[in-house]
Amino acid sequence: MGIIVTQNLKALENNFSKPKLESVSEAYKMHVKAEALRLSSMYKEAVENYLQVILLDRNNLQAMYGLAMCYKALDKPDKAIKILEKAKSADDSIFEIHYQLGLCAILKNDSDSAIRYLQDALRINNDNINAQLQLGVCHELSDEPEIALMIYNKIIEENPHLLHPYEHKASLLMTLGEYKDAAAVYGKMIKINPDYYRSYFGVAICFDKLGRLSDAARYYKKFLAMKPNANNKELLETRLEEISQEKKYRRKSNVKLSLV
Repeated sequence: MGIIVTQNLKALENNFSKPKLESVSEAYKMHVKAEALRLSSMYKEAVENYLQVILLDRNNLQAMYGLAMCYKALDKPDKAIKILEKAKSADDSIFEIHYQLGLCAILKNDSDSAIRYLQDALRINNDNINAQLQLGVCHELSDEPEIALMIYNKIIEENPHLLHPYEHKASLLMTLGEYKDAAAVYGKMIKINPDYYRSYFGVAICFDKLGRLSDAARYYKKFLAMKPNANNKELLETRLEEISQEKKYRRKSNVKLSLV
């Protein structure tokens, strides 16, 4: 996918009138520098160089894209969208431009625009799973869980061994309070990849919400065994102690009831 996008961008350069040879040479040098700065996460410095490139070569789509990615990294999605829209108006057939427009719209909490951009991206490359997943997220944000679930189920059907769509589906089911169904999804994830620690944490929460304390404790412990330095370690250890006390209380209550 990335190779195709790069090839498209390179091919597009030939469709525009070129400035003087000296300007092209200078633009090329600045572009190389800008790319290096961006890849080194020096986004502010990269912005200056990208702007100089565009000043010399106004139709340089690669420079526009790099500039937009810098603005996105600097948490300036409005500026990124403005640049990407300009690139899109120059050529409407580049998947990555539509896709990044969708991601920037998500950063702005503009799910309606994000859906439109991502749908455009998928018209160009309908097989891109990242775009499909982000489209599902947008429908979640738009309070359309049924559509989001439909998207996740479609991805799972076509990619049954890919974990991320299962995870998105399970997370949405938990948000909807469907803990039993979410636990079943996490169970499938564990079968696909027993080493994926997040599955154990997710299923533990589901069992905890369902009142299946023994199962919850077992999976919390498995999670901690796999992630002994987890950020939420202390909270989980506290919860495990609470579960232990709750189980003791239940046993005592059952004994009293049987004696009556």
